[in-house]
This record gives sequence, structure tokens and C-alpha cells, in this order.
Amino acid sequence: MAVVPAKKPVTKIPEWSDITPEFTERCVFMDILGLENCGKTTLALSAPGPIGILHGGEKVRGVANKVVRENPGKVIRDFKYGFAGTGVATTDKPLAEPVWAKVKANYTAALNDWARTVVLDTGHLFWEMARLARFGILNPKGNRMDALWGPVNHEVRSLLQSQFRNQSRCNVITIHPLGDEYVDKVVNGEQKSVKTGRTVRKGGFKEIPVIADVVVRMDRTEAGDYQATITKGWFNTAVEGIPLTAEFMQDLGFSGLNFSSIMAYITEQPEEEWSK
Repeated sequence: MAVVPAKKPVTKIPEWSDITPEFTERCVFMDILGLENCGKTTLALSAPGPIGILHGGEKVRGVANKVVRENPGKVIRDFKYGFAGTGVATTDKPLAEPVWAKVKANYTAALNDWARTVVLDTGHLFWEMARLARFGILNPKGNRMDALWGPVNHEVRSLLQSQFRNQSRCNVITIHPLGDEYVDKVVNGEQKSVKTGRTVRKGGFKEIPVIADVVVRMDRTEAGDYQATITKGWFNTAVEGIPLTAEFMQDLGFSGLNFSSIMAYITEQPEEEWSK
């Protein structure tokens, strides 16, 4: 029997396309920042489903249970992963590799096959797993740092940027914690780390603020309500820096403080276009 040669994969080469007056994008890369218990995951899960959330914490399931309970018919699927290392690179690297391989496979399948929104809670853990699988430790040192870090940077950049940009049906949302900012100062003749009074992003892939179309910071008001501030507004910088609450958004005619209302506010498109 003659052996039939396997078909070679065909690469789809993009063509020129005309830009129309109408803004037609309906998927976005959003990065959400905030301190603990400020509504980061709640905002992410208000995005349209089906949602695939890759996470490393039990609290996510409590929030997700509530979202599903309050939105009958909404589909949320979760993949919980994590890694308890020994601190020995030669031991941890082979243990981390299959975990990272599964994370990548599930992310890619959700993005390309079934999800309308993929959430990484947190992006910090996603970046940690990439480094542990590559190096066995989080911060390796070497004589050629560009050569050392180049491959893992490229791998994560390809997942978060190239794969996302090569499709037009699925949102990607990363969640990152904020923490106190410290600077080194000399106090009474000794060098110490001193709080600046500001909060900054803690960990995560450093290119995400550049890759993301939209960056939202979550806080709480004095009354304890969630408040969002758009710090990167895609192509609409006029919306940046304005504190958004549910009451404020409702006064503007939106349903409240959620993913679709924020995206409608930024893009000046009907809210229902971002909730489909």
C-alpha cells in the first residue's frame, strides 16, 4: 500500500484591508490592577462568556460561584494550577515543566476554540510558571542577561500578544496585585528600604502594560463601593484618570460598573456590543 504523505500546514498570509470610519473591534486585552478585595476578579468575570479563568486561588471560585448564581446561563470554566517548589533549580525545573505545558495548552485552547473571554488570575502566577519551567528558579543570573531572558520573554510575549492579535473573537484579561512601593534611603547612616506612600504593580511580565489595550485600576471608595480608574484608555485618552463608580456609570446611561460598560465608555459604542 502506497504511503500518502502528510499534508503540510498552510500558513495564512494576511492581505491589505481598508480602514472604515466605523470602529469594529469587539475584543480587547485588558489589564486589571488593584489591592486585595477591590473587585478585580469581579470586574474580570463581568466580561461576556463563556469565560475560561486560569488561576491559583480558592477565592476565585467563591467569586465565580456568585457570578454564575446571579447570571443564569453564564458559563465559567476554571483551571486551577500552582507550584510548590523546593527552591532547588535542578529539582524544580522538571516538576514545573509539565505544569507550564498544561497552562499553555489550556490558555491556547480557550483562546482559539471555545471561550469569549480568557482571564489570567493572576498574570503574576502565569509569569512565575514560565520562569520556573525555563530556569527552575524565578530570577536566574548570567553573563549575557539578554540571551538568558530572551527565550522566555519571547515565549510569554507570543502567548499574550501574538496569539491574541491573531484572532478577533476572544478577550484576554490579566489581573495583577498592587503593593507598597519602596525606595532605598540612607537613614542615620544606614541604608534602609522606605515606603514612598505610593502603590505599584507587584510582579508580572513587564511588557503587559504595553501589550494591553486597556488598563484599569480598582479601588474602594470611603463607603466601601468598588471604584475603577482607567489608566490606559486604548485610543481614547479622554477617559483616563476619571474615578468610575456604579452610580456614576448609571448617570451616564450605562448598566453599572462592569466590563461592558467600561468598554462602551472607552469606545463610544453601545454597551450591548461588548456584552455579546
